[in-house]
Amino acid sequence: MSPDPAPTGTATPSADTPQQTFPVRRSCPYGPPSVYADLRDEAPLTRVRLPNGAEAWIVTGYAEVRALLTDSRVSAESVRPGFPILRAPDKAPAGDASAAAAGPPLRISNRLDEMDPPGHTRFRKMLIPEFTHRRVKDLAPKIEAVIDGILDEVLDLDPPVDLVRRFTLALPARVICELLGVPYADHEFFQQRASLALGLATSETQGRQAFADVVRYLDELIAKKITDPSDDLIGRLYSAYGESDGLTHKELVGLAFQLLIAGHETTANMMALGVVTLLEHPERIPELLADPGALDLAVEELLRYHSIADIVPRRVAKEDIEVGGHTVRAGEGLVLLLGGANHDPAVFAEPGVFDPARGARHHVAFGYGMHQCVAQNLARAELSIGLRRLFHRIPGLRLDRPVDTLRFKYDSVMFGLHELPVTW
Repeated sequence: MSPDPAPTGTATPSADTPQQTFPVRRSCPYGPPSVYADLRDEAPLTRVRLPNGAEAWIVTGYAEVRALLTDSRVSAESVRPGFPILRAPDKAPAGDASAAAAGPPLRISNRLDEMDPPGHTRFRKMLIPEFTHRRVKDLAPKIEAVIDGILDEVLDLDPPVDLVRRFTLALPARVICELLGVPYADHEFFQQRASLALGLATSETQGRQAFADVVRYLDELIAKKITDPSDDLIGRLYSAYGESDGLTHKELVGLAFQLLIAGHETTANMMALGVVTLLEHPERIPELLADPGALDLAVEELLRYHSIADIVPRRVAKEDIEVGGHTVRAGEGLVLLLGGANHDPAVFAEPGVFDPARGARHHVAFGYGMHQCVAQNLARAELSIGLRRLFHRIPGLRLDRPVDTLRFKYDSVMFGLHELPVTW
């Protein structure tokens, strides 16, 4: 298959000299880049050079990643100097100031993944009641009904069918749209812009514009909801906190933005990879369908195994700190590699092996600590119910082409599949 464009790097392990470029392309779609293991064997922290020429640390050890995810001496605020930027700056011809005029990367108001306390704590407390285990359990019948409705549509089609477009993307998009009160009829609008904004090859200007389009869309939608209150998540947040906590229109747009983008893009990619992985291990499917507990375990292993948000958590040191035997100076950036942590052999024996019975719940695929994914219970439910209903409804499901010809998202911050042609 023709490879997707993505930054590459040649491993020369060195903890203090940035001889390694980053990000690094995955060498296999079933796990993080193999260079992570080489670097971890040398040291849990490694200096790298980023696409914009800046230097930062990448963290590949499980213990170090978990520790930093809860360390108040590092900041998640992307506005701080030294925060790692994973995209090359816009290029402009000599004398053309357009790229510089475009300004710094777009900052969405109150994105939880880029906030520190006390602001982060304030917004997270607003969202937690909407995504508790009990709340999601109550939603399970509705999620299953959505899934069966989508599968009815899939089965009305003549194979081959692109399962990404017809199922793995449709499922979380419909669920999050219904929860937020966003018209599903507009899903292609925000899906296209999310895909563009998450692309590593996307220019800073293009990414900024894509996110700005979604913010503008939500700004108009929420203005209508404030005028005409609705019984959905956006409406409930405004009713509960608009006056009592002073939740502003702009802040509500920021919360809705993060839930809308993260609420479908991550689950869609994880679902597609989960389907491919299980189709590569067809002998395991019957036992997983027969035992809901076994399927739940398999979902945890799929989350660990693929670690699709590998390069998402980034931090910058607020003061000098000692981590993994190295000194990280104030103002230095860190990329906390979830894939590196989830494939650390000190914690997960034979990490490159997919073992659905492993018991991998202690993975960090959803992060860890206060920035842990607030909607992880919903994502787990969608994955578990979605995989169960898919293989139950279409028992003869199989790939329509060899795995090595599939178009994986080597070119995106969020790993996954561009398309998944299947037949039955």
